[in-house]
Amino acid sequence: MLMVSDNFKRFRNASWICTGADPGGPLPGVGGVGHHWYGIGQSLVFIPFDRCLAALGINDVGTRFSITVLVLAPVINGLVLFLSWHTLRMLDFKPRVCTWGTLLLMTCTTLPWHFQNNQENPMMLASALAAVIGLFRWFDTGSWIWLNIACAAQAFSLCIRVPNLAYILPIFGLPLLSRILDRTVRVDWKEELGRLWGMMLVAVPWMGLGLLLDRLWQWVRFGTWKGTYFTVFAEWAFTNFDILPPGFPFSVNFNEGLRGQLFSPGKGVVFYEPFVLLAVAFWFLPRTKTNPRLKAMILVATVALIGSIAGLARSNYWDGDPSWGPRLLASPAHLLELPLAAWLVASVTGSIPLRRLLGVAAASLMTLQISGVWWPAYHEVVIAVQKRGAKYAEFTTSLYQRGLPWSDSSQTQEWRIANRPLQVAIDLGNQFTQPRDVWLAQTPTARMIWGTLPLTNVSPFVRWTIRLIWFSGIAVLVWLTRQAIVGSREQPTQGRQADESSPTLRH
Repeated sequence: MLMVSDNFKRFRNASWICTGADPGGPLPGVGGVGHHWYGIGQSLVFIPFDRCLAALGINDVGTRFSITVLVLAPVINGLVLFLSWHTLRMLDFKPRVCTWGTLLLMTCTTLPWHFQNNQENPMMLASALAAVIGLFRWFDTGSWIWLNIACAAQAFSLCIRVPNLAYILPIFGLPLLSRILDRTVRVDWKEELGRLWGMMLVAVPWMGLGLLLDRLWQWVRFGTWKGTYFTVFAEWAFTNFDILPPGFPFSVNFNEGLRGQLFSPGKGVVFYEPFVLLAVAFWFLPRTKTNPRLKAMILVATVALIGSIAGLARSNYWDGDPSWGPRLLASPAHLLELPLAAWLVASVTGSIPLRRLLGVAAASLMTLQISGVWWPAYHEVVIAVQKRGAKYAEFTTSLYQRGLPWSDSSQTQEWRIANRPLQVAIDLGNQFTQPRDVWLAQTPTARMIWGTLPLTNVSPFVRWTIRLIWFSGIAVLVWLTRQAIVGSREQPTQGRQADESSPTLRH
């Protein structure tokens, strides 16, 4: 599929695990095998699909990969929406508010870009949401099954990316923090510390298993237990290139990375994930004081986002490289935006002008974010090359073998603003207002809408299976839309009776 080269490399890793087929990576590993520098999490998901398709006689790795991604994409994307809805129920929102909050997350954040490029981000978000639901269910019912589900989800997220610890660890604080913020009950510290100790007894082994899998993955490929794949990547890069800055790949000034992730036009989280700004309003409005779970979720997600930003600030790739917005911040940002979007919906009064204003704002954000799937992400690499110079272009081209048009000297100011949200919206408008020949002559022709490798060499049964799975994903959207329009009968949140006097539940 287009713009999922990283996924294809992880799929090659999955094939290597089972069959020893050459993964074709640039990093020299044990036995002279060339490996890629990714974690093992997503490759573990790919393994059963790869083996089943191979057993069906599909020998071409590209075709197996294309089918696997087509099957997984609607399942994972639908799972994210399903878990988002239930996460909001755990925060004591009414079903209809949960539906609108989920739809706002899907349309007014960078999630549509991640839904269509099939990277690992939706999988990480699904893991985080499963952990949130599991922890609250355990808190409500005392069921250790839910706690194990939450911890297993956290361990899997750790296998995908070790830096995910920046938002994995704060999530474990949700149950205790929600009790502390609940001013209607007295906190029994002895009981709470006992509950926290019990959680640690379950969480530590699961997290240890996740770290062990990551270390084992490092040792099997590169024969070392120390460091991360970034360590091996840096050693290889310094061996093959003499143009790297000292300290690579963590050689960027901290302030540059911090400002870039927050406010830069091309990658600033405030431009691409504007719902995060609602957190400021949330803490200053008195109506929020009545919902401790919502406050705990927003506080934990804010800490997770800030921790992720700080952890990435010195990385040479803090901008996430080719992506629509700050890809590496997507999961913690979406964890914060989901409850904020539902809170906004629940806080709207009967004022018709206010509702219309919010409707216009949501429509504008929706247009802006969905337009991101139309814009070829390599534009952002071109911008980075222009900012960092020719040596960076030489290194990046050799490292990733992208074959991008670095030498085109005509790429001037138009390229510098190509990745800004406003410019993308303008480009989308031009496609509808200008003749096709004029538009094609003025803008690059590459687009990223659900591109996939041809499936003409597979059986009709396989093609129709993929179509049915896609229809199941569409069914989730139909259900959400029906929930939003028709509404549903109120049910108390499992494990506790919802407080109907809460302002977040009245609307």
